[in-house]
Amino acid sequence: MARRSCKSDIVLNIENNQHADSFCNQFAFFVTIGQFVGLMPLKKIKKNGKYDFYFQWFSPRIIYYFVNVVSSFSIGIFCIIEFSVYGFQLDKAGTLMFYVLNFFGAMVFLNISRYWSHIMDEWTHTEIALKSFREVKHFKRRLILTTVVATILATVEHLLFILNDISKTSVCKGEETNKIEEYFNIAHPQVFRLVAFSYWAAVLVKLANIISTFTWNYTDSFIILISSGLAVRFKQIAETIQNKNLQESDDKYWRETREDFNKLYQLCTVVDKHISLLVTVSFANNIFFICIQLYNSLKYREGFIEKAYYFYSFAFLLLRTASITLYGAWVNDESRKPLQRLHSVPPKQYNIEVTRLIEQMSSTPIGITGSQLFIVTRGFLLKIVGTIITMELMLLQFGPLIKDDKPKSFSISRQCNFTDTE
Repeated sequence: MARRSCKSDIVLNIENNQHADSFCNQFAFFVTIGQFVGLMPLKKIKKNGKYDFYFQWFSPRIIYYFVNVVSSFSIGIFCIIEFSVYGFQLDKAGTLMFYVLNFFGAMVFLNISRYWSHIMDEWTHTEIALKSFREVKHFKRRLILTTVVATILATVEHLLFILNDISKTSVCKGEETNKIEEYFNIAHPQVFRLVAFSYWAAVLVKLANIISTFTWNYTDSFIILISSGLAVRFKQIAETIQNKNLQESDDKYWRETREDFNKLYQLCTVVDKHISLLVTVSFANNIFFICIQLYNSLKYREGFIEKAYYFYSFAFLLLRTASITLYGAWVNDESRKPLQRLHSVPPKQYNIEVTRLIEQMSSTPIGITGSQLFIVTRGFLLKIVGTIITMELMLLQFGPLIKDDKPKSFSISRQCNFTDTE
């Protein structure tokens, strides 16, 4: 398949032996993970130490991708049908949004995959064109470590989710009942309140749940790693300016520095164009679940596992939301960091290039955005907190949680009764 042409104004002949420390090569392992779970339907080719990824509509990877998408979509439909039959329950709306938002997230990854070769070509052009380009020590190791930590935390959260449902199964009465069936009735009532239990259906539902869970975590990690790749390049320019003897700077130096900064700005624009919708989905997903978890905090919880799952999942939600915000804000922070140094340029070295560089850094918003609706900065984290508080007050006002004052034995029996519409 022919390589997509770059729209960048940088015209360079890139050697076939691409540097091993380029972001395309460093990020290849994460794209491979996306291929494994069907989120990045790309064909991987390694040539002369260089990784290339190509998108093809007619390939087994596309079939695998649509299996992923259809699974989330199908469970989402079951959630809607359950609400239409048994009535809407606010504290259970999280299940619906979980599958719906992950469905949209998977759809966004298809669009990213279509233009991935173009994005990486732009990235490679920019890295080679930068005058201040140099190897970022241990950057791939940093990316891998971030991915491993995120995966471990997410795995623990999902295992606690499973253990929580198993603990509810263990208290259900009736020794003659099928414990596996009881587990799936508790864990996935949106399906098995509507259809009869069968083992093949249970396997499909569990696979859909695992795939959607991985999509959610992959989405957040993807944004974090992409933001890191952009931020370290802006950091190199900031360090170059910081370490430069301003008394020895001249027009040529400031012109080259401004051109480097502009190339990075153009790259950031290209990347943001393709991932901004994914950023919106990620923040919508995390903020919504933080609100739901706060709302569900009013519920009484029995047993250590149920309490451990709630507090761990809530802390994990806060951590991942803060991480995405801070890593996304890192791009904006590094792009503005040289401003203080630029204002210290001596009058004899001050020229039109310095003026243009200051104007671009201070007046042009640079960073990761959410569908061009907002730019991720450190201050955005405070806006998220304000939004969560506002939404939580609305939920408490318009969807009051019904407190269960029944005795413990009664509440346990209700957990095992799935014909009760409450």
